[in-house]
Amino acid sequence: MLAPRTAISMTAALLLALLFYWGTDSDNPQDFSADSLGLNRQMDYFINQVHLLQWQADGQLLRTSDSQRIEHYPEQQASQLSAPISHFYRQDGNIVRVTAESGMVPDDNKRIELAGDVVVLDNPGPTQGTRLNTEQLTIFPALKQADSNSRVVITHPDSTTEGVGMHADLDNGIIELHSRVKGTINHAQ
Repeated sequence: MLAPRTAISMTAALLLALLFYWGTDSDNPQDFSADSLGLNRQMDYFINQVHLLQWQADGQLLRTSDSQRIEHYPEQQASQLSAPISHFYRQDGNIVRVTAESGMVPDDNKRIELAGDVVVLDNPGPTQGTRLNTEQLTIFPALKQADSNSRVVITHPDSTTEGVGMHADLDNGIIELHSRVKGTINHAQ
């Protein structure tokens, strides 16, 4: 049996190697399923059909989150999400809706890792707002920011912009693309 310190060191080394691999392979979508993370045998609880509300200190609604299923893995100090849907409420009253096939949230709730057909809709509603598509997205809820190293496609009613890698300020609706940026503007009515 390994000493606790040795086991923790080995686990940390494996997780760092896995995170490094994910970070360098930006063209392949990440898979946060329990099988791909090797988490199946350590789950301590699960919840089906989840609806969560998160409030700010001043009582304003910060975020709602829905998921078909949440599975918690204490050894990894993380939860795996199935088909997560989140709504972030901006200061200007608009809403940002985020959906994905899967996700992972560490127990400290400082970030949400989303993977597989990630869609961000800025101010979804009767009029077409801004739509962002990518295969991987990391959201920092307290900062209302998001990052991706993957290909990103941003669609407005009259334009399309794409690039690789991005940083987004969800509260102000500002998106910075990192590389290989190109766009198309359609002025036809």
